Amino acid sequence: MVVALADVARIVGGGKLGLSGKDFVEDGFPAYGAGGVNGMVSVAEHRRSGVVLSSIGARCGKCFYADGSWTSLANTQVILPDPARVDARFLWYQLNDEARWPRSGTGQPFIKPSDVKAHQVWVPSMAEQGRIAAILDQADRLQGLRRAVLAGFRELRRSLFRSLFDADSRSRWSSVALSDALAEGLRNGVSPSSDGTVAGHVLTLSAVTRGRFDGTAVKDASFSVPVPADQCVQAGLVLICRGNGNRSLVGRAVISARDMPGVAYPDTVIAGRLSTEVEPQYFLEEWDAPEVRRQIEAVARTTNGTFKVNQKTIGAVRLRLPPLALQREFGQRVEAVMRHEETAVHQLDGLRDLFASLQDRAFKGEL
Repeated sequence: MVVALADVARIVGGGKLGLSGKDFVEDGFPAYGAGGVNGMVSVAEHRRSGVVLSSIGARCGKCFYADGSWTSLANTQVILPDPARVDARFLWYQLNDEARWPRSGTGQPFIKPSDVKAHQVWVPSMAEQGRIAAILDQADRLQGLRRAVLAGFRELRRSLFRSLFDADSRSRWSSVALSDALAEGLRNGVSPSSDGTVAGHVLTLSAVTRGRFDGTAVKDASFSVPVPADQCVQAGLVLICRGNGNRSLVGRAVISARDMPGVAYPDTVIAGRLSTEVEPQYFLEEWDAPEVRRQIEAVARTTNGTFKVNQKTIGAVRLRLPPLALQREFGQRVEAVMRHEETAVHQLDGLRDLFASLQDRAFKGEL
């Protein structure tokens, strides 16, 4: 049976208590905003299962399952299902698909409360809902276990780094500016044009900010003139996020594992190539170390609320350079870990595909 969401759930605007980040406490109840749990607050608005819908912004349509005692923040719609008619997890799995929600607005998309209430959902018997939710729970649990394995590999890399390059040793090694650790100068990426003169491809910023290099993160683009080969992605090229509005991502770096002929790196990226005195895996871990991150955050300037770095500011960031033999020893150990990590990544990708397939079939009545 297909019904309007308002027929099987109570829908209210989020943020009724007027709470925000200034009200967060160290220990309390989870507070759900447009991006999920934003923090903890001292008061619980709801004490039951429900679905929190992100209703404003680029990710509007994303849904979060809330259980127990919790509170909603602004820019959300709260969906409280009738427990006699709808299983809350079944409903969450069905609604958590950004593509299914109608969006209004242009610059800042949003979902109208009336569209939430009128939204059509499939409601089979409670037994069938429970069966489907259990299958999807199991598939989701497998993804969680694989993510935990990946987190373990990342921590292992950090542990190797800390054991080889402890604080006492670091204090004895000289530091160099990034610009002095490169074989060639930093350069900005290219800016796509709107005139459509020359068709091409450009690496998306997500390839630099996901934590591992994703060579599939490419989109069609056009340029005023053909992009020179030396401004296309090449093996061994360090790609540093110049800025995208999120301060925590500014300065994040990856190293390209392969040539990508005809794929330019965009003007949101600063690129360079390491000298032979810097081992790539050592550089990535050192660049992500707290001491270096603090420097990057200190030089990230803000323009109209947007944090950015440029060639001069990022090039002045200093990093420690231990003996090359020690760097290489670390690199060899990390490569061994990364081979297992890559296997886990592929397994997680497969589990994501499986979950998406199960989710699609479930709400077509084919599961």
